[in-house]
Amino acid sequence: MNDGAVVAVTGAASGIGAGIAALLAARGATVVGLDRVPAPAAARGPWLTVDLSSPSSIRATLNHLPERIDALCNVAGMHPRSAKAHEIVAVNYLGTRLFTECVASRMSPGAAILNMASVTGSGWQARFAMHRELIACETFEAGLAWLRAHLEPASDGYAFSKEALIAWTVLTAAAWLPRGLRMNALAPGPVQTPAFLAFQATRAGVANPDVDLVGRAGRIEEVARVAAFMCGEESAWVNGAVLPVDGGLQAAYLASGQGRAAL
Repeated sequence: MNDGAVVAVTGAASGIGAGIAALLAARGATVVGLDRVPAPAAARGPWLTVDLSSPSSIRATLNHLPERIDALCNVAGMHPRSAKAHEIVAVNYLGTRLFTECVASRMSPGAAILNMASVTGSGWQARFAMHRELIACETFEAGLAWLRAHLEPASDGYAFSKEALIAWTVLTAAAWLPRGLRMNALAPGPVQTPAFLAFQATRAGVANPDVDLVGRAGRIEEVARVAAFMCGEESAWVNGAVLPVDGGLQAAYLASGQGRAAL
């Protein structure tokens, strides 16, 4: 990432989003932090509040963004068990998609879009037809109606939302090429974010098979460094890719035959 680049990072108030924002700012980028909460004390650079569950909030935020955006990191999202399935997917996928479409009008040729998926979305191809249908819903409202009709309230909305991000990245990356934009995704395994650590604390003494398989959870800065690479000129010939950042978790599952699908 070159000095002077302008990068928008959603979910910048904590966790991986905050780590990416801090690293890019330290490397000389102007980072526009976005979250649904006010700026934390550690935030550097401009800050905007946005509610990804609200199309009106998303569109209004566009008016306050810089005229030029060189990269967009979509990190914001709702966590598992935080809401009904369709509500989680509405934020993690539909809101992210609409925000990206709005910001793209301010991105010049060569700019990068990076979606923060997850290893939990690795089985997206098993629901390929469903994801194609959801992608075909051209508006936030149409997508929300589809989700209400097709997702059970108690289903795993978080995993489905990460599958949707991966499917959207892979299936639509080529559509951005005429505008000179590229879109990729990262698929982290367990990472030591505040949310992950809080969840682990509720499961004291209970093994986490993903962590056990690779020896430890990842660190925020390890994901942030890969995100910075994917937003910079060094990865200019990478498009439509889904990059695992998981300490080898996907490979370990495949090698052990335990069945977690490859990305």
